Amino acid sequence: MRQSETTGLPHVVPVWYHYDGQDVLVVTAKDSVKTKNIGKNPSVSPVVDDVRGEAGDISYFTGTAAVVIEGRAEIKKDVDANAFAKELYKRYVGEQTLSHPMMQYMMTVPKCVIAIRLARMFSWDSQKMGG
Repeated sequence: MRQSETTGLPHVVPVWYHYDGQDVLVVTAKDSVKTKNIGKNPSVSPVVDDVRGEAGDISYFTGTAAVVIEGRAEIKKDVDANAFAKELYKRYVGEQTLSHPMMQYMMTVPKCVIAIRLARMFSWDSQKMGG
């Protein structure tokens, strides 16, 4: 997800997300750079990649598609961020992995949920590009 740093430069980081039918929801630490940046400038642009190729092979590039989202982010105040994070972690790593020490640590960090309201969305697919 891209947000703007106070320097004006973009801050780009991978994030895990959930789309609830209206907003893209992201969980992060309450004191993260993302949270601070969004407080100053709520314009964000997450990108959802779909890599169908094999790493180390040209198919890694030619088998790639993405959805680019542009929108405005806000910190959700009415969500249990730690419960939301646990469900999101289960989606990405599986429930059995939640007992791993790294996941246990991640679940202790105070969190917030960021809701991104879509303003514009577009996609591309390298398999449909000419060349």
